[in-house]
Amino acid sequence: MSWSEAMTLARAMEEGLRLVRHLGNTITPEPMVTLSRLPTPATAALLWGLSRVDAVRKTGAVGPGEPRALIDAMAAAAPGQTPTLLAIRP
Repeated sequence: MSWSEAMTLARAMEEGLRLVRHLGNTITPEPMVTLSRLPTPATAALLWGLSRVDAVRKTGAVGPGEPRALIDAMAAAAPGQTPTLLAIRP
């Protein structure tokens, strides 16, 4: 993952977490709450670093089905409020 890709993914994560809260849900587990409070560059740095871990890369290589389904569900729940997520939809 490039730094630019990490920043794009960090922005998409922020948008998704914002949407979860907007829809009245609570972010869980606690590490996700902490992640949701980080500045964008810090989230991007974490994602960039994780992209260099072999186990994480193998997990991501499983395929686009789950992220595609999650993004579709979020876009359906809040039409017009997920442009960043839709931009990264596999």
